[in-house]
Amino acid sequence: MKRVITVILALVLVMGALILPAQAEDSDILGVWELISGSSNGVTIDIKAMGLTMELEFRSNGSYYATIGYDGESQTNVSRFTADGGLLTVTGDDGSSAYYTYEIYGDEMELGFLQNGKVAAEYVFIRTYAPEAPAPAVSSSGSIVGHWLATSRTANGVTADLTMYKDLLSIEFVFGADGSLEIVSTANGTTSSQKGSYAISGDAMLLTFDGSVSDSEYVLNGNSLSITETTDAGVTSFTFVKLGEEESDGLIGLWSVETIAGGTAVMVLRDVGMYMSFEFMDDGVCVIKSSSQTGDTTTQAIYSVSDGVITVNVDGTVNECPYALDGDEMHMELAGNDLTLKRQLGAAAASSQLIGTWTVLQTVYDGNVEDLPEGLSTELIFGADGVFTINSRTDDYTYSQCFDYTVDGGMIILTEDGYSIEAEYEIDDDVLYFTIEGETYVALMQ
Repeated sequence: MKRVITVILALVLVMGALILPAQAEDSDILGVWELISGSSNGVTIDIKAMGLTMELEFRSNGSYYATIGYDGESQTNVSRFTADGGLLTVTGDDGSSAYYTYEIYGDEMELGFLQNGKVAAEYVFIRTYAPEAPAPAVSSSGSIVGHWLATSRTANGVTADLTMYKDLLSIEFVFGADGSLEIVSTANGTTSSQKGSYAISGDAMLLTFDGSVSDSEYVLNGNSLSITETTDAGVTSFTFVKLGEEESDGLIGLWSVETIAGGTAVMVLRDVGMYMSFEFMDDGVCVIKSSSQTGDTTTQAIYSVSDGVITVNVDGTVNECPYALDGDEMHMELAGNDLTLKRQLGAAAASSQLIGTWTVLQTVYDGNVEDLPEGLSTELIFGADGVFTINSRTDDYTYSQCFDYTVDGGMIILTEDGYSIEAEYEIDDDVLYFTIEGETYVALMQ
C-alpha cells in the first residue's frame, strides 16, 4: 500500500509541473483532456479507483486550465504551454523547463514525462471536448484594439469613480492588434509602464505579464469595456472608455471613393463604372459598399480611430489606415493604395439603403402591372458618389445613361446637363418602388 501511495504522489508531482507558463503551436492538442491512467516506475495505477482526477484544457491562445482533484478536493491553475512535433515543453517562472513526449490518436493522447532524456512516467488522456474556433479580439460589439482609460474600479462591492481623481491617478490599457498589451499608470505625476500580452477566448481574457498569468472576464460594448477578475481575495472589476474616439466625430457619415492611386497609376472610379463607399456610424460600425460590372458587395466592419489612424476590422482581418481630413474631402491609405474620398451631404447620405444595383422585375403604369419582356434586363444603379445609372440590355443592344442625383425625403432629383427631373421612391423589405413620369419600376436589390 505504501508503494502505491508513493507512486500516486509521484504522479501528482510530475503532472503538477504542467501548472506552469507556456504556449501552443500544435492544434491537435487543443481541447479538454481527462486523465484515465498512468504509470511510474513500472507501477500502473487505476486513477479513478484511487480517487485521483486530472483535467487539462489546452486553448488555442497558448493557455490551459489544469484541474487536479484528490479525496474530494480540487484545484484549478492557469498556465501556458508549447507543443510542437510531439514535444510538449513547460517552462516555469524561474526559467526551468519540463519536457514531455506526446502522441495523439483521435481523441486519445499519451504523455510521457522525460527525465534525463528517457520516459520516466506515462499517462493516458481522453479528449472530452473539442474546441470551436478561437474568438477574435473583435466582434459585432466593437473592437478591443486601441487605447482605453479606466473610469471606475469596483472591489468587493465598493466602487471608486476614478474620473474624480484624474489629476492624481490614471490607468490606461493599450491593446494592440498583435496581441500586445501595455498598462500605463500615472500617480502623483509619476508614470510607469508594464508590457505584456493578452488573448481572448469567448468572454474570457488572459493577461500575461513577466510569466504571470491572470484569467479575467470581459464585456465589450462599442467604446465601453469592463474587465473582471476573481481571486481568493475577492472580485475586482474595472470599467474603461475608449480614447481617441472624439477623432471619429469628423468621420461620421457617408464617404464615396473618388480615386484610387497606387504607385504612379491613378484610377477614377466613375470613369471605369465602379463605385465604392465607406459609411462610418457613431456606434463603431463601418459599412463598406462597392459596385462594379461584376456585381455589388456590402461588408460590415468594426472601426476605431486614434492618432490619425482608422483601424478597420473585417471578420478578424485588421487594417490600419492613416487618414487626413480636409473639409469634405478625405485622404486615406488602404492596403498600400491612396484613396481620395468625398463626403456625401445629399444623395446617398440621405438614404444609404438606396446605394447599390437594383434589378427591375415589373413596371406599373395606370394601374396595369407588367413583367419585363423576355430577353430584356434593366438595372437601376445608385452610386455612393451621387451618380445614378440606368442600364437596359437585350441580345441586340445595350442602353446606358447617367445622371447626378440628390435625395430629399422621398424624392430623388436627377440632373443632367442642367436639366432636372424628379422621381419618387420607397423601399420596403429590399424592394424598391421607383416612380418617374407616372411609371413605377419595381426592383429588387442584387
